[in-house]
Amino acid sequence: MANKGEAEFLVATQGALVAAPLVIATGEPVLVLGGYDGSYPVPTLKEFEQMVKEKRVRFVLLGGLGAYTGGFGTGFSISLWVQNHGKLLEARDYGGYAFWCSLYKLW
Repeated sequence: MANKGEAEFLVATQGALVAAPLVIATGEPVLVLGGYDGSYPVPTLKEFEQMVKEKRVRFVLLGGLGAYTGGFGTGFSISLWVQNHGKLLEARDYGGYAFWCSLYKLW
């Protein structure tokens, strides 16, 4: 939590099943990309880029059990954008483990 800096959200995730344990464990807000199941176009890629520019989102957790990874909609576009613009963090760097997910730092 200390590394989120001034960001509004602890992390952005793909779907509520990934986000819920993080919210429960930390009490911090988590941005759920694509709504409950990750399949809705919320936020759009343009909106997400603006959120990053405004430093509202610093970390993105891609994948994870229950994450929506299918299709070529907004969630897919945001995932590609994160992979191309973010820095993939090694699990050992944040005291976690990389099992079905990847943590990216955007700024």
